[in-house]
Amino acid sequence: MPCGQLPDDEALLAGHEVMAWGKACRHGEQVGEKETYEICGVN
Repeated sequence: MPCGQLPDDEALLAGHEVMAWGKACRHGEQVGEKETYEICGVN
């Protein structure tokens, strides 16, 4: 993860993936990682 930050604990999202906020949380993590790599070349 960039900037030394760790992703959210999977246990916090467990069971909530089907809810709107659970999908938004996961989507944000995926897009953030992709865009960070595109801009900084850091994965």
